[in-house]
Amino acid sequence: MPAQPDDRIVHLDDHRGVVDGARFEITCANPRCDVRFTPVNGPGRKQTYHSTDCRKTALRDRRRLESQLAVLNQQAGLVRAQLAAYNVSDDTTADGAHADLTEPSNEEWAIARDAVAAVGGMSRFLVNNDGEFAADLLDLYRAVEPVVRRRR
Repeated sequence: MPAQPDDRIVHLDDHRGVVDGARFEITCANPRCDVRFTPVNGPGRKQTYHSTDCRKTALRDRRRLESQLAVLNQQAGLVRAQLAAYNVSDDTTADGAHADLTEPSNEEWAIARDAVAAVGGMSRFLVNNDGEFAADLLDLYRAVEPVVRRRR
């Protein structure tokens, strides 16, 4: 009695994408391209684009979009920082006092500059002083002086 063909056996042609002599068509991997083509089996990379030019175009578009995304992420960070400035709850500070959100005037900067200059002259003597007041004043000077210096 001759052997009956087993339907569970996967033939080599079926495994390679060929069914009854017909090949499967696939759509080009480029999102801007709708070309359907039959990939050619062979050595090298799997054929996912219908042509080399289409592959190069897709890669160029991808690089362009990635650079746009980087720029937009940077801009989004700037907008988030600007928005964070408005996220002060009811314009109050932690101790409940009203927060002044305006920039100091030129006159206020001049007063701050003069105060820093006066303390700057004393700072060399404050370093050797053991008092807590002198240490606090020196810490304040070291914190404020670079900010005032940059504003000149």
